[in-house]
This record gives sequence, C-alpha cells and structure tokens, in this order.
Amino acid sequence: MKKGDLIIIIVVFIAAITFGNFVSTGKLDDTKTVIVVKAGKEIHRYRIDENYEKTIRIENEGEINTINIKDGKVSVTEANCHDELCVKSHKISRDGEMIVCLPHKLYVKIEDDSDGIDSEQHVDVIAS
Repeated sequence: MKKGDLIIIIVVFIAAITFGNFVSTGKLDDTKTVIVVKAGKEIHRYRIDENYEKTIRIENEGEINTINIKDGKVSVTEANCHDELCVKSHKISRDGEMIVCLPHKLYVKIEDDSDGIDSEQHVDVIAS
C-alpha cells in the first residue's frame, strides 16, 4: 500500500464518521415544526431553526400560557395553572418531545418538518 492510498483511506474514514455523526444528531437538517394544541385542536404551527425566535401568548377563558421559541428550543415560560408543571418542564428541541399543561388542556410538541410548510404558518385560535 502506498502513502497516497493510506491518505485516501484516512480521509474517507473521517468523512464517514463525520457524516454518521451529523445523521445521528440530526444536524443535517435542523428545521423542525412546533405544534401547539389546545383542547384537542391545533391552534399554532411554526417552523423553527436555530435562528428563529418567537413568543406566543395563549389566553382563553382566563387560562394563560406563554410559549417561547428561541435558539431552536421551545419552552413554556408562563402559565396560571395551579401546578405550573409545564413551566418547570425542560426545553424541548427534538422530534417527538412534548410539554403538556393538563389543567389547560394544552400541549406543545416538536415534529420533523417533513411536510414542507412555509417558514411561519399560523392557525387561528379556536374558542372552546
């Protein structure tokens, strides 16, 4: 084996490891969709990436939840429910993760952006 062959093998090996790392961590396509559901009905949908920032305030019949989207992560920063478990939940950023506010019948979930929605799509709040 010549020195050039060894260099090519090493370069291909490093490229394969790097590509495998990107695939396993989901860093090739960081675009995801945040979906907010209240009383079983989708009320907001936003496509996010690392540079997207938005605050969503949901008020319905005295129930208040504030959702923050920043740096590719989503959190509930305010809620007037009695236990505030949704506020105490960790920030979510990966496909399938959820934050739930049971008293307000609200949840926020992350999905991979496989349906090709626009950079921001909003569905009007449906009063219950």
